[in-house]
Amino acid sequence: KKQNKDKILTLYGHLRGLLNRFSDANSLRVGTPLIYGATHQFGDPSRHIPARPFLGLSAEDTSDVLTILNEWISGAFD
Repeated sequence: KKQNKDKILTLYGHLRGLLNRFSDANSLRVGTPLIYGATHQFGDPSRHIPARPFLGLSAEDTSDVLTILNEWISGAFD
């Protein structure tokens, strides 16, 4: 590919640029309207395409989120 030669699986960056989010009192959801987003996230065995997850939280991310939430909640009772 001529564009983004140094970036694996990135031609134009459309997937990264079209992430949507929704939150309410009980949840946070992140996703993309692009049909091939699911193929990247979960793979497609019928086409021999492996999963290449790009959404979600790592263990470190989860720890950071919980720390931030605990600090915020603790501040609400000061």
